[in-house]
Amino acid sequence: MLYRESYHFADKVILLSSHFKKPFLEYSHLKDDSKIRIIHNALSFHSFYDLANYNHKKKEVLIVSRLEEEPKRISLALKIWKEIETDHTLSEWKLKIVGHGKMESWYKSLVIHYGLQRVFFEGTKNPEPYYNEASIFMMTSSFEGWGLTLTEAQQYGCVPLAFHSFASLTDIITDKVNGFAIPNDDISLYIKQMKLLMTDEKLRKSMSANAIESSKQFSIEIIIKKWMEVINE
Repeated sequence: MLYRESYHFADKVILLSSHFKKPFLEYSHLKDDSKIRIIHNALSFHSFYDLANYNHKKKEVLIVSRLEEEPKRISLALKIWKEIETDHTLSEWKLKIVGHGKMESWYKSLVIHYGLQRVFFEGTKNPEPYYNEASIFMMTSSFEGWGLTLTEAQQYGCVPLAFHSFASLTDIITDKVNGFAIPNDDISLYIKQMKLLMTDEKLRKSMSANAIESSKQFSIEIIIKKWMEVINE
């Protein structure tokens, strides 16, 4: 088995999350874990959002993703957003989608089918200005290895919601503290928690502050130090 052979020949095996350790050993039929080290993915950007500028945040929800149904499930995001648009108390909120992919035309047809008025496809753009302006971030993936866009969002005080469909999610999101980890496929709870964020500005700002602070553990400097420790071993 390839995983087993690679383990035997490697000096170290790096996993993105401690939650991947047990499945790796089981899949590889290994008992020895002495070579395994855990190093998370580093943040994409060097700067962190200044909470003093929080009043400049807009009533925008953001998705940054490849526009592919597997594993991104953008159709679920649009289904959730449909419920947001039917709530007239949330009429000031917009959804912006940054990215491109083979399903883009289908997603646009879903927007028309659902009669959505406040969904904007931004195409392939630098996501940094969008994180800077948005208040809430959506992820609806069925699986991620790490979910880098979640930490990017947190870095910019953009509070994330994601389905707990992959093991490393809890390395990034502490539920109700720096984001929401929703049981996989529980669309009704996803909608409920999103509406809570939209209607409670004090909560939104508090979670934004927590998100910024928690993202610092993934700074490039800290992750490089971990890599250097492994190399020096």
